Amino acid sequence: MCRPMTGSQRREIYDDFMRDSNWKKMVNIVQTLNKKFKRAQKALEETGEAFERLNEGLDDMLIAKWEKAEKKAMDKRGKHLKYYDVAHVKSATLGEIQMQLLDGPRTKNLGEGSVLWLASAITIEAEQDKLGTDIRWLLGVHATIPMKTAFAHRESRLRGKLGRFQKESLRMLGVDDEHKVVLRLAEEDLAKTNLDLDEEGWGQLVDVELAPDEEGTGDFLDDDEDPDEEDLLDGGVRPDRSVLLMPSTILPLVVAQLNISYLVAAELELRKGQANDSLDGLMLALCTQGLLLRTTVRNAEGTKTKTRAFNEVTKIRREVEANVRSYRRARKAILALSTDPELPKKYRPIGKGDLKTADVTDERRLGQSTDNLAWFWNLGADKAGKHEWTEEFYRVSWLRAKARTCRWSEEEVIVAHEMLFVILFHAREAQVWKKRGIASGTLEGKRAFAHRMMLVAERRADDARKGFAGKVVDTNW
Repeated sequence: MCRPMTGSQRREIYDDFMRDSNWKKMVNIVQTLNKKFKRAQKALEETGEAFERLNEGLDDMLIAKWEKAEKKAMDKRGKHLKYYDVAHVKSATLGEIQMQLLDGPRTKNLGEGSVLWLASAITIEAEQDKLGTDIRWLLGVHATIPMKTAFAHRESRLRGKLGRFQKESLRMLGVDDEHKVVLRLAEEDLAKTNLDLDEEGWGQLVDVELAPDEEGTGDFLDDDEDPDEEDLLDGGVRPDRSVLLMPSTILPLVVAQLNISYLVAAELELRKGQANDSLDGLMLALCTQGLLLRTTVRNAEGTKTKTRAFNEVTKIRREVEANVRSYRRARKAILALSTDPELPKKYRPIGKGDLKTADVTDERRLGQSTDNLAWFWNLGADKAGKHEWTEEFYRVSWLRAKARTCRWSEEEVIVAHEMLFVILFHAREAQVWKKRGIASGTLEGKRAFAHRMMLVAERRADDARKGFAGKVVDTNW
């Protein structure tokens, strides 16, 4: 439309449009400001009540400390504004715990190569999970001969690693006959073994079925496996289902007889690191999955682009699956090794609702008043001390509650001043047109027009005073 226009014509149309827009704003400014003032008052009342309720249950010394730190952050700005963020304390990783076991005082109680032996077991378990997952995903009934051959080679390599590990396990445990090491029953309820620390229990390592109708989850963790999968690979027990000889898989009575409590303590520490690593990877994968769904998938146009976008999401889903499996193995071992009732409270089961991504990627969405982040997003807080973390939680809640209250308080003051400016503007316009009418002298047309504009300005000022009665600030501000 604007291409064939000349520059002057375009300016004329733009000027006419802006004048019309500004005229509408001026005519409706009283109603607009009244709406803004009403909204600010309502929001200030709600946020103020919430802030007061929060202050009632807090210690005055804590509030004074937070106010001092907040003032410093607001005065110096910059990096000091990080005071408003939650201080996240990362839990120890598997690698860090390995170094502690190798370099710390507990090394004296461990046999030579014990830490490496336990760490290699965790690595082999990860390979077992990877092979089992790939078999379900890739090795179906219609798999090709080259694909079956590749999986047979993977199975052979894993079986060799298992054989070497089992021989090393017998040496570490100090036994010469594998039959002397009695394993836990596959159906054993570890929750009951550990004083009912887990309601559902952890017997066989089965997969959690996710709700297929939830966005970003899918049913990639299946409860049931294809019965035909047993025959996909030849030879006895599949290596991805073999049980490794470790303290967590041996009966407690046998562990006591073998006197390997030092190995139990070492594996427990390593399993904690494995659980922490798995949860960190799970959180990263969930964030990536949610962002892909919100950006790449939703913005994709055309079948080809959407297919590629969903392929990216599928890769991330497999990462989520791998981290969930690794965590469940670690937690199962922790329940078997420890009788500390606090550990299952820290490392809780991961359910369907914990794998949602909306809490992470869309924290400003509507209808979240009853939603909470999954428990593992706060993992690592206990490292700072229980009371410190409670204080940290209330500190951030208090700062944000105060910020919301201050925001609406400022909004109310600003709108009240805008009301005053509207009245003063129209009153000044009336004075200006009155002076112009006097200055026009004997020119009747100019004097009549100036008088008319003066009356319009006075009427607008009177309407503003009536509309803003009881809301506008004092004119002596």
